[in-house]
Amino acid sequence: MKVQISPSVGIIKIFKHLKYEAWYALAEYIDNSISSYFEVKEKILKVEPNYKLRIDVDINFVDGSITISDNAGGIDHNKYEYAFRAAEIPEDTSGLNEFGMGMKTASSWLANKWTVTTSAFEEDFQRKIEFNVDEVVSNDIHELEAEQIPIDSSIHFTTIKLEELTGNAPQQSHINKVKKHLSSIHRKFIMNNEIEIFVNGDKLEFEQQKILIAPRWNNEKAEHIEWKIEIDSTFGRNKRVKGFVALLDTMSTSVYNGFSLFRRGRVIQGSGDELFRPKQLCGTSGSHQHKRVFGELELEGFNVDFTKGKFQNDEDFDELLDLLQDHCDSESMPLLSQGLRFRKPQPKKSLKETASKGAKEYEKSVKNLETKENIQSLIKEISASSQEQESSTMENKVSEENKLEIITEEFNIEGQKWIVELQLVDDFKILDWLDILEEEDTEVGVRKIRVRLSLVHPFMTSYGFDDIQPFIRLSICYALSESVAYMSGGSARSVRKNLNKFISTALGR
Repeated sequence: MKVQISPSVGIIKIFKHLKYEAWYALAEYIDNSISSYFEVKEKILKVEPNYKLRIDVDINFVDGSITISDNAGGIDHNKYEYAFRAAEIPEDTSGLNEFGMGMKTASSWLANKWTVTTSAFEEDFQRKIEFNVDEVVSNDIHELEAEQIPIDSSIHFTTIKLEELTGNAPQQSHINKVKKHLSSIHRKFIMNNEIEIFVNGDKLEFEQQKILIAPRWNNEKAEHIEWKIEIDSTFGRNKRVKGFVALLDTMSTSVYNGFSLFRRGRVIQGSGDELFRPKQLCGTSGSHQHKRVFGELELEGFNVDFTKGKFQNDEDFDELLDLLQDHCDSESMPLLSQGLRFRKPQPKKSLKETASKGAKEYEKSVKNLETKENIQSLIKEISASSQEQESSTMENKVSEENKLEIITEEFNIEGQKWIVELQLVDDFKILDWLDILEEEDTEVGVRKIRVRLSLVHPFMTSYGFDDIQPFIRLSICYALSESVAYMSGGSARSVRKNLNKFISTALGR
């Protein structure tokens, strides 16, 4: 049997140079198997009641080959010829093999030689065809000979063997990563318990992450709720998003946190530990929000590239993120704020490890003779002062361009309004980390405390370059503590006592 493989034979030679990942290439074969399965599932079940789709991916590192086999519906005679034509779009583009490029692209990317053997359900013959990329391209071959032999019509399968592997093929050290990505990409099909996928004999499984159940960060006595929001919204130009956004019960730095984006039940972006982490939803890298927010989103109406490795640029994508941000931080369910501010009590073992690590880092970086001498000199200098010295930086005016942000907090204290105004500045002339610039009664019943925090102080440039939330909160608590101590005529120790109280409120969470 002659099989036409043109037009565009020349395009095959550039397939191996595509920007691809091994797991996305292997996922193409699994997509084809699943599509074939759904096409004939009902027919097969009538004669095989216990039928279950099984897909095997075997990577042989000894002889340098990859074999993908399934017991799906096979490639029938109506689709056989187009299956081997480069850039041939199938009539039905609603499934997982919508571009008609998967097998050709993946095979030519992974290997120089590949053989396809298949028998379609209810057809009484088996076909085998061999595709040698170098020969096809060099000799401008436009048709190949397919071997055809009789076979029982109840037999249905497809086996693809890849040989003479290219440098794109996965190495032995990558096998666990391949398994992780494939189980993530096809998780919805795996979890419905009617499809089994094996890689080198190991059955792929997918473990759903546990969702945080806890009270709101600012009310420990409130009821415990599950921090998960179901999503189903239409937007943009005929776009739709379905799925969920949730918080991880156990924070993750770079493995489980983030989003998996689906199309037609299959992950397009965000498989394995390479999840999609937009700042609008996940916050800044390293924050508690970044470590806790995760979710699964099925997108409809968006286009993907033909390798099915990412969504194509679409102006509606920004609208999607805005929609999700608003939906996930409402007054009734402030999920993103919970992710940022909630703190789960750490187990004693974890705290011991944290304490040990902190102590060692402190001793290594701070405990030295020079530091000790500097502190001793400072204690002597301060103790010898007859009165409290005004900070020299008090006189320094900060230009408007050096005032990065101003945070204002208002408190009502028995009918009197207290206003704390915290300036965040980046002026190198300001030598102190924290200044209380002035305290005054601006009008009857109103007391204003102006505070200044230098973001270019060595303390901030060393430890506050990523998340300055703790420093902002500590500054406000300290300003209040000092002001209350001064008004009540308290001792120096009362500042510390007041600080401990203020920092135990919601400001400290």
